[in-house]
Amino acid sequence: MDGATRASELDSVVSFPEDSSLSSEIIDNSSDFDEITTLFSSIAKINPLVRFYRQVALDEDTLRNNYVMFLCIHLNDYFEHDTLDALVPEYLIEACSELYIARDDFEMLLLVRMMDEETNSKTVHEPFLRRVPLWCLLLPFKERKLHSHICKCHEADAPASFHCLLVNVKRGIMVKGDTNVSQRLQELLRESEMDLERSFPRLQPSIWPLPLEEQEIPWEARPCPILIKLGDVIPEYPDDICNMVSESKKLFPIVAETDKTFNVTLLLSGGKGDVKSYLDRIDGGRVAVDKTTFRGKYIMVCCFHVPILRDYFELRYLQALITTCCDLYSTRRDFEMVVVAKMNKCANYKVVFDHFLSGFPPSCLVVPFEDLERRDFICRFLDLLSHRHIQCVLFNVDNNMDMGNDMDIKRDILRFGEIRFARYHGADAFPFSYEKLKEVIANDTPRWESVSTSTLVGLLGCNAYDVLEKISPNPAGSGEEVMTISELSKKNVGLYLCAKGDYLAMLCDIYEKCRTRKLAFEIVLVYLPFDQPITPQAWMENVNTLLQKHKISSSWWRLPYNNSVTCRLRRLTFPRHRDRLIIVGAHDEFVEPFGEKVMKKHGIDAYPFFREHLIEKELNKLKDLTFESLFASGPKDFFYQGTDKKFLSDLQGKNILLYLEYPGDLCIFPQQLRWYEQLKKNNPDFEVVFVCRSNYSADIEINDSDLCRIMPDWLLYPFDPTHSASVEKRLGFNNATALVEFGENGQLCSLSALRRLDVYGPENFTFGASHLREDVLYRLGLKPIVYDAPGEFY
Repeated sequence: MDGATRASELDSVVSFPEDSSLSSEIIDNSSDFDEITTLFSSIAKINPLVRFYRQVALDEDTLRNNYVMFLCIHLNDYFEHDTLDALVPEYLIEACSELYIARDDFEMLLLVRMMDEETNSKTVHEPFLRRVPLWCLLLPFKERKLHSHICKCHEADAPASFHCLLVNVKRGIMVKGDTNVSQRLQELLRESEMDLERSFPRLQPSIWPLPLEEQEIPWEARPCPILIKLGDVIPEYPDDICNMVSESKKLFPIVAETDKTFNVTLLLSGGKGDVKSYLDRIDGGRVAVDKTTFRGKYIMVCCFHVPILRDYFELRYLQALITTCCDLYSTRRDFEMVVVAKMNKCANYKVVFDHFLSGFPPSCLVVPFEDLERRDFICRFLDLLSHRHIQCVLFNVDNNMDMGNDMDIKRDILRFGEIRFARYHGADAFPFSYEKLKEVIANDTPRWESVSTSTLVGLLGCNAYDVLEKISPNPAGSGEEVMTISELSKKNVGLYLCAKGDYLAMLCDIYEKCRTRKLAFEIVLVYLPFDQPITPQAWMENVNTLLQKHKISSSWWRLPYNNSVTCRLRRLTFPRHRDRLIIVGAHDEFVEPFGEKVMKKHGIDAYPFFREHLIEKELNKLKDLTFESLFASGPKDFFYQGTDKKFLSDLQGKNILLYLEYPGDLCIFPQQLRWYEQLKKNNPDFEVVFVCRSNYSADIEINDSDLCRIMPDWLLYPFDPTHSASVEKRLGFNNATALVEFGENGQLCSLSALRRLDVYGPENFTFGASHLREDVLYRLGLKPIVYDAPGEFY
């Protein structure tokens, strides 16, 4: 595809309005540019400006020679971020986005002025960063005088207003007003032949692999329209390639884990098994597609629709696969990876191809860029179609199948399809067959009980005499830089699985409190680089930067990065895209997989941060609590039931639901009336006892007699605020509606019978069984987490 054709594929996707209500003025070839020149001079002296979280500097000549778009916005103190689209026209922002890619001589400068000049700059700028072009320049917030001067000069001085100005000093062009700026932007787009190859440096921050400097930057800005259009392009294949693939698949269908062998030579030669073919190594050199190259090796062939944009979710799988393949190349001699690129028809350039390959291990093999027909054949054979950006096939080692004299490489297929498995398995799961993955997962079950999941050594995937280093080691000779796992296991240890850094502040606080109280507690940092499409090394640097911000030095321990161990820890925890804290008790006494929940809910008082300790403590408070003990010492020794009285002794041997409610609300009373008949039918010895909550006001004209008329079949304890407060306190409710179950023996069975009635309904509600443990978990905010099906690991 030639440049003109590719340019036509990326024609402007911006539609401009025919009219605008904003005032406008055009001043072309004007000699009155002194004011603009002065502004440029002032801006050039600012060091630095900010471009997408990075600091940059521009000289005055560059500003004078370029088209510069000033977008001046003056906000009042009551500005709401969700009104931004109404304030700044969307078509204007999209046009600027396209121009950033289409031209090298265009800059956009965003100026935001607040009435309250002390307003935090980050708070103000962040909503704009999500809408403006990726490479937009931001005038530092501290330059308040320049902000004010520019806004006043360009009539954006009224609160909740914006103004745009397009200038090119070199060409003597000055355009004011939304309508005329839009028209001129449209003209610039029309006269700009799209050259993606020339503009590729500006696209790189949005395309994998990310430049090193971009891997430290959060991804918050939206992609520009050209990138959106690139993402919408689907792979297309010539008819002759499709026919060739169809005929080849009749002879060699691609099905995983079957008894039929596959002709790898046919695939890697592009359907021409009788023609000698070659593959290039990324770091140089060339190998033939023959038995000698692949003898005794597993072969992984991966197809990609290139470029792969930064916001593709599959990119997480790709980065994980590459990390694992790096481990395989460094530790094994029986593995080869073949990279095949299906180029996006709008980005079919060698520079894009080479950039993509730069993210792979240098030992990888690749089908050359020039061999378009072979790349198309392989990608179509592996079904790289509209809804897929990555497809993979893994061939088994030869196992004497390649001992014949013919050229063909015959192999079994171990797996075929997506590479989702790579996000959950490291090199220890090689060769990634379904049987091998089942074996690896079985080694860790039952969770938190197997050898590999119930001890510190097992969880860290090491031996007792391996050592950990401090995050910031002390000077040599201090004797505090390292500690063996054996020594560390004598203390309570928190394994902090850091995916985002969300719990750094909480852990810092808890750790310092433990030191103050002389409580044995150590933290081991485990890097979890799976939520960002960046290398583990870049993620580790990002986390280390966060540690420095929190002033964590020479206190926590660090697990050296091990991809297989990290993948296993990620499989064990849920949800897997968040930080987790696994607590291991001293001498492996216990493992608490939900340490962050315990710590977040109960703080230092929950030490050693083991759920079972908290549960047992709460259960001990409730174990001696009976229905009789709640009412035997009350001010009254009877209950109302309609016009009758019932005594405590009359309720012995009955199942009871104690209903704590505020008479003015009675929020679940209608439901209880509907359920009561069904419950009574299934459980003749069942009764409801109503107790007014202690915050019941005597001013409300609903007294005991009224309640008896409303609920004639229920038992009502005469209202006494002191006694109601005592019942609430002993049951652990603070002025809250509750339905509490007591069994026939008077023992407390459930604190949340209402929830069970909601879930199971009255027809399936059963009395007598204890649900206190589950209720305590809910009360403590430590309710059980149901793990998702392990099928996602395959």
